[in-house]
Amino acid sequence: MVLPMPLSKPSNSKAVLESTAIRFLSFRPRFKVEVINRLAQKAIEIGLTDPITLIDQITESLEKSGFLDDEKLLESYIRN
Repeated sequence: MVLPMPLSKPSNSKAVLESTAIRFLSFRPRFKVEVINRLAQKAIEIGLTDPITLIDQITESLEKSGFLDDEKLLESYIRN
């Protein structure tokens, strides 16, 4: 079993979590809670001790850019 190496630079952590979120969203639209859960899991894997603020920043950015939209996704599920 390989233990995760803690990342020393917060910017590296953010980049890792952002790319994880984009990759996760590339398969299909997701609800915000799904993305938060995936990012929390990844944060544990890379050894972050307090990723909450970073995850909030990333999900907020994804919402502003239109990649995360729970209301739109829910409407889509209801229609189909």
